[in-house]
Amino acid sequence: MHDSIIFPFIIFAILLFMYALSRCKLPIEKGKIPVLKITCSGRYGAIAVSIPFVRFNIYEDFVVFAYGFRRFSLKFKEIDSISYQNNIFQKCLIFFLKKKSLPQKVIIRSRKNKEIIELLNRKGINIIN
Repeated sequence: MHDSIIFPFIIFAILLFMYALSRCKLPIEKGKIPVLKITCSGRYGAIAVSIPFVRFNIYEDFVVFAYGFRRFSLKFKEIDSISYQNNIFQKCLIFFLKKKSLPQKVIIRSRKNKEIIELLNRKGINIIN
């Protein structure tokens, strides 16, 4: 009986920890204000994460992806291109990355896809439809 009560609390604690960790700023973000802040869902490698566990911020000279336990920043030159594609339930953005230490692609699903595309296109990133 006690196990059935404890299990939901353990799951809740893990999810709360993932959420809090995704909100922690990287050292590169300290003292900077993002041009665009987005909470969304996405996929990093084989791990799919739902909203509100993905944080995607665009700054003047870099972007930040935060997927629960995994957080990283990329300069615009480290993004090869972005593809704007249909998914079954909504459109998604697929970021094709040049950085070898990360998966080749990272996916985000947001209600602000067009705003993201316009902003990153102005930063010189190739947009593929």
